[in-house]
Amino acid sequence: MLPIVLTGAIIQQAVKLHTGEYVRKKTVSCFYASELFMKNWFIKNLGDAMLAYDQQDLIKQLILSAYEDAENPKEMVAFIRHESEGRLHCEVIIYFSPMLASVAKEVNATPCVKPSSDGLSILSGSQDSWLALF
Repeated sequence: MLPIVLTGAIIQQAVKLHTGEYVRKKTVSCFYASELFMKNWFIKNLGDAMLAYDQQDLIKQLILSAYEDAENPKEMVAFIRHESEGRLHCEVIIYFSPMLASVAKEVNATPCVKPSSDGLSILSGSQDSWLALF
């Protein structure tokens, strides 16, 4: 992966997302910036599976566009899982890998811990992502 140099407001937002606090520094090292983005997964609950198709298709289009723009990195992937937690109807949950942070923010996904691979399937991205991320 290529190093990323972030400055000003962009890095302040990244640090706020990661730590919960803004920083006063205008620049942060490439290593630290990439570490911030590589640790944060994102989650989006689309709700009832019977009603989630349109929203799921829109998100998939956004992901595919970002994936192509970034020249198809294997770490840029979204996973999907149907979860019921004892309810009658299951909900569609999308997990965005850290490299999809911009898409995740665009769809108002929230930061989360890395999901368990149990029951996940790839919504969009490379099959090689399994080895790269799990």
